Amino acid sequence: MYLILSAIPPLLLILSIYYLGFWASFPYYYYYDYYANRFMMSVGLAVLFTIARNIFSYYLILSGSNNIHSLMCERVLRGTISYFDHNPVGKVVTRFAKD
Repeated sequence: MYLILSAIPPLLLILSIYYLGFWASFPYYYYYDYYANRFMMSVGLAVLFTIARNIFSYYLILSGSNNIHSLMCERVLRGTISYFDHNPVGKVVTRFAKD
């Protein structure tokens, strides 16, 4: 899914450049509205897909971070007493703060 969202904006920008070049080869009055609308639509869709990709990336990173933190909490809480005897509490808390 992420690869598709990453590939669509560059393809839409290439399409907009194609439309711009094709549109520039005609006289000024020839199909002005048609090519202007297509160009603006392709650029607008590229912007929307870029925003969607960034939101999706943020969601993936956030969910991955939550999963790692939950797994780390579970492992520490299920740890043996000897682990806490050998490691001071400050070291464990610092480890959580860094990750």
